Amino acid sequence: MKKYFFIIMMVVLFLSAFTACAGAQPEPEIGDVLEIYPGPGTELYRSPLYSVEIWDGKEWVNAYTYHVSRTSHTIWHWESNTSISFLTFGTTVDTQIRIRGLRNNINSVQISPKSRNFPVSITNGIASLQLSQLDKVWITINNDDANPLFIFADPPKPRIPQNAVYFGPGVHEIGHLYRPRGGQTVYLDGGAWLKGNIDIRGLNNIKIIGPGVLSGEIWQNLNLSAMEWETAQTYFMILGDYGSQNTGNHLEGITIANTPGYSTFGGMNLMRNIKLISPWRYETDGFYVMPDRVTRQGLIEECFAFIGDDIFFPRENRFGNITIRNCFVGSSNTGVFQLSYWPGSLNHNFYSRVENIDVKMYWDYSWDPNWDYPDDKSAASIFRSILDGDASSAGMGIKNYIFKDIRIEGPVTRLIQLENRYYPWGGDRNSPALGSSNNIQFINITTESSQLGRSRILGKDTENGHSGILFENVRIGGTLLTTSNFDNFFSTNQFVNDITVR
Repeated sequence: MKKYFFIIMMVVLFLSAFTACAGAQPEPEIGDVLEIYPGPGTELYRSPLYSVEIWDGKEWVNAYTYHVSRTSHTIWHWESNTSISFLTFGTTVDTQIRIRGLRNNINSVQISPKSRNFPVSITNGIASLQLSQLDKVWITINNDDANPLFIFADPPKPRIPQNAVYFGPGVHEIGHLYRPRGGQTVYLDGGAWLKGNIDIRGLNNIKIIGPGVLSGEIWQNLNLSAMEWETAQTYFMILGDYGSQNTGNHLEGITIANTPGYSTFGGMNLMRNIKLISPWRYETDGFYVMPDRVTRQGLIEECFAFIGDDIFFPRENRFGNITIRNCFVGSSNTGVFQLSYWPGSLNHNFYSRVENIDVKMYWDYSWDPNWDYPDDKSAASIFRSILDGDASSAGMGIKNYIFKDIRIEGPVTRLIQLENRYYPWGGDRNSPALGSSNNIQFINITTESSQLGRSRILGKDTENGHSGILFENVRIGGTLLTTSNFDNFFSTNQFVNDITVR
């Protein structure tokens, strides 16, 4: 009997070893969570380019992969029809992903952020990779830069609160300026696709959460610049109050796509794990967090964006501390960190702290051979501060910014622009351009490429200039910034002082 038992055990061990060598996927551990969400009940939004399969511990499951497409009016493939395929799933474990091309076999794959160095293999025209919770990847297949695939590995979806307005799988027409009640949760479940925008002005303790999608597709190619400001705002996807007027408002987990205007504007005090997908137009600004009026804290973390205008607004620190961390973002048109357009009060001791950010830039001016890059607009400056104050702004400005551990891939026009000058988009060229800046730190900043032109730090006069600027371990196109080569990378004037380079 012992002899037969021994033989059986040897066979079991042999089969187990054979299965492992054959590349079988691991079984999930007890307590592990993997959520693969349904689609919205229609093929209208399914990607015609890529299918994505997820290993659930026993078999490969085909996940609904979304597709959004528009004509680009940014320098990302100007006037061409471009698209983005994307999906979100929830997980607590490392997860195996398999990608198939629906029109062509996959021959090459590039994955961003490059700093993460995601391993990928291609076998028989199928790409495979592994993702962990909170990974957000931008995948370019067969060098098709105009049709990327985004995959978001989220934490498991939150529980549905009792007071929630619940949107389950399906397409929901919420329309223009959908308005919840104060203290209410709006829950977008996996497979929910909401068409419209949300108005939270004057409301507190609002939560908009879940793995679903909010889409602005019902408005096509709006020119907000031609509208009155009050009218233009009504097309922002999440419309809130400017300034530190609200408390307890959270935006978490959702994807916002096809925005006709700003993705968010004010009102929100915390944004976590939000995904913004709208690279086709300018005026699609990104994460506009406002410090909570009670705690004086504003937080953006674990977020993603590919949009056509400024992404982050750390400039609102005069209302309270702002923290931005652990994000991966890309711009198809303009800047990333908007420090100011107009000066504010300097009578505060709050800080903006930005840390651990990957940036993917896209810049191609070949679409317009007459484009004069170094002129007024200075598009695609990574860090941009324009001070365009009038006589009432005397003694005002910006201060207390710390940017640390920021990695930039792709072309860069200018790394930094700190200037006293008129607002470049429709501003008065005779503006006095008043305002000062102080205590701005750039630490561990790297760019993959060199700049197309020198960065600019230019003041107006002794009362309206720039001081207290630190550069520590800044590498531009692989070259370490030093005191001896600083002028090769930066233009300054006599109204700039106290610059430290180390």
